Amino acid sequence: MRSYSAILIYSVVAIVAARTASAQAGSAVASAPTTPAPVMLKDGKPIGAAEPWTAKPVGAYDLVIPSGDAMMIATLTINEVGGKLSATFVQLDDAEPMMMDVAVKGTDLVLTVNRPQNPITVHLQHRGSQLSGNWTLGTEESGTVEGKAKPQVR
Repeated sequence: MRSYSAILIYSVVAIVAARTASAQAGSAVASAPTTPAPVMLKDGKPIGAAEPWTAKPVGAYDLVIPSGDAMMIATLTINEVGGKLSATFVQLDDAEPMMMDVAVKGTDLVLTVNRPQNPITVHLQHRGSQLSGNWTLGTEESGTVEGKAKPQVR
């Protein structure tokens, strides 16, 4: 009889220990830190977490890019042609548009110009119509960008 009691007590202790360990593992997984969305900026001040982009963020966006002592003003237009997104970047004082590849990755809109020397990459996030992000030119130059979506004309 004692052996049955010992087995029964051992089994109960083992089950309780297993459930406790399982609950602790489950709560550790549930409370594991998640990567927070990038913080959006407006006029250099935080305005909240970035929102996910739609799969097709077509539209026009006004951008301001601080560069040295000057501000570059540009318009970014994203279109869908043949099921593929593409972007046109035009500086206010430059009539020559630059074509960019577009990829949406959660809260990041990634624009790239792949060229042998000095590739350009721009990461934009949005909160409502406000945009902010950063850019790199090659491996040596980088900076920030802010902007706003233009109202859509129908």
